[in-house]
Amino acid sequence: MRVPRRYVLVWTGPSFPHHGRLALESIDHADPGAAIDVFVLGELPTSRAFSAIHDLPSVTVHEIELRSLFEPLPRGAELLELFDAIPAHAASARSNLLRYALLWERGGVYVDFDVLVRRPLSTLAHGAFVGAERVWKYDTARVEGRWRLGMLPATVGWALAWASVAVDCRMTGGRLRASARLSSSARWWSTIQPNNAIIGAPPRSAFVAGLLDQALDADPAVRFALGPTLVSTVTRTLPSSVTVLPPEVLYPIPPGESTRCFSDVTAVLPPETAALHYVASNHRRLLSTVEPDDPRFESGRAPFWRLARELSTPGPAAGTIDTQNVPPLVSCLMVTRNRVELARHAVDCFARQSHPERELLIVDDGEEDYAPMLEPFLADGHRITYLRFEADDERRLGALRNTAIDAALGEWCIQWDDDEWYHPDRIAEQLRTASETGSDAVALRWTLMSVRSERHGDLAFRADSGIATPGTILHRRDLARYPNRSKGEDSEFLRSVRREGRLEVMGAEASHLFIRCFHGGNTWDEQHFLARLRRRAVDWPSYASARWRHRDLRRHRAFRLTPSERATMAAFAAQVPA
Repeated sequence: MRVPRRYVLVWTGPSFPHHGRLALESIDHADPGAAIDVFVLGELPTSRAFSAIHDLPSVTVHEIELRSLFEPLPRGAELLELFDAIPAHAASARSNLLRYALLWERGGVYVDFDVLVRRPLSTLAHGAFVGAERVWKYDTARVEGRWRLGMLPATVGWALAWASVAVDCRMTGGRLRASARLSSSARWWSTIQPNNAIIGAPPRSAFVAGLLDQALDADPAVRFALGPTLVSTVTRTLPSSVTVLPPEVLYPIPPGESTRCFSDVTAVLPPETAALHYVASNHRRLLSTVEPDDPRFESGRAPFWRLARELSTPGPAAGTIDTQNVPPLVSCLMVTRNRVELARHAVDCFARQSHPERELLIVDDGEEDYAPMLEPFLADGHRITYLRFEADDERRLGALRNTAIDAALGEWCIQWDDDEWYHPDRIAEQLRTASETGSDAVALRWTLMSVRSERHGDLAFRADSGIATPGTILHRRDLARYPNRSKGEDSEFLRSVRREGRLEVMGAEASHLFIRCFHGGNTWDEQHFLARLRRRAVDWPSYASARWRHRDLRRHRAFRLTPSERATMAAFAAQVPA
């Protein structure tokens, strides 16, 4: 079920500053016509900034009546009792519980007031979603009082990195690029976890139900217990109920580096960034001085000031990408099950791609956990979303591929099977062909084949698959859907693509971009791969001579590889040893 095009914001404080209105203006600018509901707990603020939000026609202000809100909820009486137990000064904890309650019945996208929206948020995923951010790995342990001496080295590293970024921003406006220089070592002191400043959910979603249910087991006296800690717990225990978007989408600047939002003139948000969370609680003194006529709105070069300036710029919504200068985001779609070592090589191929704007969506319905394998790739900054599901006989391979498409953020999607090998220029070359030909999809006819056979030994040859190889397809995200089959689903998808749009097929010059690998655990058996040696009538003389005269398949002409093909096979052998 899709997320309704409705935004929900909650205000629990006594005063309402000018910067609070910016969130509403950004939503109205990025998603014109969407409903914006502002819920206020207690008396309505009397500031000029709050009165001014009534000037936005899409905004409706509601006063919260706690009993009416909580009673219809599952275990509503217990949740109301929990809310009453939260001290009035713990505004963030109260806000956390209120946002889950408000999303239950009608759904929508919850947004904190310290968020600037660049593009519509309800379309970010099919179903419930949250975003992940990079944080100090021991912050939760510190808050919960679980400090131990072994945490000291990573804590010192985090503190030094934080201080370096802060000094860089204060002294040079970020021109020393301390954040970028330290990013490669950030995995030693940081981790990636979900945040709840932005939550999208359909009505009565399983994810929100999980938040409400597990909130009753949380200690509201512990900071973040009803916030990021709770969201992290539910995404871990109910992974199939929610999509966790990578940091680049909703939290491109980590909260520990939020000073960059206001001071780093070199900071450039990734093109897929849909919102900026600038963490107002870290900058109370600065934001208390911000007024509508602040000159920084006109001249400021850091992300907060630039985005705020875009809100008053007529034309396309804030964050619209100039496709002439910014390469499109390509979503690589992998469906896998219990093959973590095979998948590691495919993820490594993704990490080596020359096309800069890419993400990897991994859909897994097996028992083997891929998270430890993915950790170093995530620590290196690669955009990877890992979605786990319980095995379901009714949800076959085709349906799982559709799940990956639904979670994709890119304009283009490309099949990225867990047991194949991909040249570093595969995405770039197929995307270039799509751009030059104006096609809706691009596939390869010729690919390399690697067959590790007990009977024939290690074989490496070139083969075609007729019209095109289904597993090589690059396509526009909404072009077609896979049938819910366990086998042959990508061949039917290819046929659908040919019917629905324009398919461009690259020739033998592109064969080095892709290696189909037989390893014994494939959907198709060894003979399916070797049959490519005799698929066409013109192949039969060479096949017959190699098979029966020389008794060595390597004598087939398909084994006469070009220099680029030999280079690809050498790279494959070095990366994936026998």
